[in-house]
Amino acid sequence: MKKMQSIIRILYITAFLLLGSVFFPFSHICKNPGKTVYCLADVSRSITPENLKYEEEIINRFQLQARETKAVFKIITFAESPSPPKEYFSPVTPTDANRTNPESALLRAAEFARYDTLPEILLISDGGENIGDLCHAARRFRLPISVIPLPPTPTPEVSIAQFKVPFSVRRWEPFYVIVTIFSNTETKARLSLYENETLIDEKAVPIQVGKSEHTFFCRSESSHKSLWKITLNSDDDTIVENNAISAVTEILPPNHLLFVSLEPSELSLFIEMLNKSGFTSTVISPEEFPENTDSLKSFDIIFLSDIPAESLNPRQFRTLDDNVRNRGSALFVTGGPHSFAVGQYAGSDLESILPVRADYTPDQSDGNSAISFLIDRSGSTKGEKLRYAKSALTEALRLLSGKDRMGVIAFDQSPEVILPLQYALITPTVRHAVENISSGGGTDITPAIRKAEELLNNTSMKKKHIILLSDGISSPIDDKELIDDLRREKITLSIILSDDSPQKNILRSLAEETGGRFYQSTNPSSIPRLFINETERIRLAAIEETEAVPVKILNNDLTALLPTPLPPLKGYMRTEAKNGSNLLLAMPDHRPLLVQRRLGLGSVTVWTSDITPRWSAAWLSSDEAPLFWSALLRRSEKALPQPFAPVIESSPEYYPSAGGEDFLKKISEITNGQFNPTPEDFFKNRHRTSIRLSSRRFFLFAAFFLFLTASLLDRLSQRRNEHHTPFPPNSRFWDSR
Repeated sequence: MKKMQSIIRILYITAFLLLGSVFFPFSHICKNPGKTVYCLADVSRSITPENLKYEEEIINRFQLQARETKAVFKIITFAESPSPPKEYFSPVTPTDANRTNPESALLRAAEFARYDTLPEILLISDGGENIGDLCHAARRFRLPISVIPLPPTPTPEVSIAQFKVPFSVRRWEPFYVIVTIFSNTETKARLSLYENETLIDEKAVPIQVGKSEHTFFCRSESSHKSLWKITLNSDDDTIVENNAISAVTEILPPNHLLFVSLEPSELSLFIEMLNKSGFTSTVISPEEFPENTDSLKSFDIIFLSDIPAESLNPRQFRTLDDNVRNRGSALFVTGGPHSFAVGQYAGSDLESILPVRADYTPDQSDGNSAISFLIDRSGSTKGEKLRYAKSALTEALRLLSGKDRMGVIAFDQSPEVILPLQYALITPTVRHAVENISSGGGTDITPAIRKAEELLNNTSMKKKHIILLSDGISSPIDDKELIDDLRREKITLSIILSDDSPQKNILRSLAEETGGRFYQSTNPSSIPRLFINETERIRLAAIEETEAVPVKILNNDLTALLPTPLPPLKGYMRTEAKNGSNLLLAMPDHRPLLVQRRLGLGSVTVWTSDITPRWSAAWLSSDEAPLFWSALLRRSEKALPQPFAPVIESSPEYYPSAGGEDFLKKISEITNGQFNPTPEDFFKNRHRTSIRLSSRRFFLFAAFFLFLTASLLDRLSQRRNEHHTPFPPNSRFWDSR
């Protein structure tokens, strides 16, 4: 019994050792009884009758050699689709012979070859492939592919292979039509593009051997659908039935844009450019912006053009947010002197949905600004206007840091220095001086500006600025001499006009020619906001007005529409991009210019410059501007994630293959096959060759057999013990003994 138990233990130990050997790369050598060859024979329309006959002769020779070497030889004919493996070759062109897909034949062979030992592929073709990817399939299956090339087709053939048009476009929207041509000869052809049977464009193009693409720039004026047709005319062509192809495009209504702006007249050039690109536009003031989402359903894209954050009340903002976030609309926010940091965006609801922050970190340190405030206290400004002016002045002084300089001058017919140029600290003396400003007589602006200039000339601060608040009713102004003097002293002047004035144009010119701003408001309650915005602009340099050329941050098909170098900009608003935003364009100081982000179902885009000739004149006048802006707007519509619209692809009756002998040679090289072998070379020493196979299956089978044997012996041993022991050890029989 002990001997039996020892044998069982040895069997178990041996079985465990064999089972552990499965994890080691052991192998053994065995004889291969024969080989299986799958012959892939091209019978597509590109194979001439002469080549079919030549192909049949090749296959007969290989079949004869296969019998002599006891190899299995199976034939798979193919065109667009493969046939099942068969024993004999029939040179008949199938019904789907218009295209050539050798990949499908290889897939069919691989499907059957998995049951064979060391299968090999023999490909007989003219090298044509106009559907599928044989190279990819060959690398995937790693089967040796030997190739026999057929003589090239002597007849020239040119054909339209593919026609791509957008699935849907807006009316008057510019887009591209792409035509793909296959040819087996180098020639010239004329392409003609038709829309609803009307000739749209026609051009002569050079045709290369193989595949070539040609592009048409189009714009549809249809109302519902357009039937696009492309025709090809070439002298070197055999089959003319494959020289025309058609596709249908759905024409959608033009995009409707809603512009919200304080100065609608400044947007005329930008809106005119977009209207020529197939958009329709409506311009409203912030007060006219609706307070319910249903009123915005007719608008695809909303522009907030240079408006302060406070110009939209909470109900209007909730309407805007719901329209973008839940209805998939697109929002564009553009810069200007009333937006972002100057427009009090920092911490507002509007900033929360933007891809940028308005409370940026200033590039310049505090304490480099000297501002002289000129307050009109003439009789025409008494009452409400003067109260708002003093309130605005107090709020503006609070914005200045303790290192800045400030001075206050009140004027009527003559100026009076209320506060000389001093550190910008709000003290009881300063408050008292501002509150004691009272109305006087007539108005003369020129001496007041001269007095402010005299104050600023006594300081060494880098930025010297004058902010003038007046109703514009003044004695004649010598603007030319003032402009020259202020420019020479590098002093900028901004003017806030609180009423309409006959000298408005002179005051505007005076402000703009010195590098300042001109504001006009007939509502006295808006005076504090304008005063605060202008002070914030000067102190923080929230507005950059030096001419600079933007740079591309993201190179894609959208920014590729822009010229190189990009057009310069004369100004922009300083912001900082938020994490997760998509930065496309930036300024040389790395501040954002064009930034995008997704918001719910919609999208939000920020353009930190303006869309008026003030800063963006070069952009609006460039030849690429209409195409760039129309592509940017339409791509943001409904926040489409796809960079391109889906296309309709139609196939012609037949088109020639591209590839040839070089393509076939590449296939044989990457699969370690033979190129143009003879039957004798192909089958030489190929039968009954020794091969190395993995031993894992053998170890698994042996371990299983030993486990089974040991288990049976163990069972027999237990039964034998029971047979020789008739009474259990604890029975009464043993007790009596």
